[in-house]
Amino acid sequence: MGILSKDKITLDQLAENHADLVLHTISDESLSVYGMLLRNMGENDEINERQKREILVLEMLATTRAIQKVFTNIDEARTLLDKLYIKVYKKISEIKTEQDEFEAFLNERYKAYYQTLTADTMFSLGIGKQFADYFLGKDVRISAFTNTIEDIFISNIREDEKFLRGILSKYELIA
Repeated sequence: MGILSKDKITLDQLAENHADLVLHTISDESLSVYGMLLRNMGENDEINERQKREILVLEMLATTRAIQKVFTNIDEARTLLDKLYIKVYKKISEIKTEQDEFEAFLNERYKAYYQTLTADTMFSLGIGKQFADYFLGKDVRISAFTNTIEDIFISNIREDEKFLRGILSKYELIA
């Protein structure tokens, strides 16, 4: 390999690594931030399975937006997202019906989030509130919680873009 040659990475390898990053958001280590936010609101700080799913959906949305921003080739972006989603579904459950159920849940949430993202309202108020309503299972007022969620969402998009750009600068992407 020459001095200027890059190592190679496949879309499948990138999707596999990215799926692990996405799923890390529902690890005990990552959930502690949400527990702290709940405590600050006077809520129970235990994160249940339903709430973990909401966190995972928000992270997958942030990842999707980052991939769409970084990959200028629409076919590559679509292929990467398809592979990523399949890998996340399989890591969530080995049971096909549970994978299909999560995919349906994700698509339902995405419809609501995309309406929020394309609305004429302030972006920061929309995503944070939408997530808080789902996460807490009730209508939530705009608060430090909703603003912090928006900050987390935007930060996750930026960090994911930075990660992807770093990978693409060091590796040649191959199909």
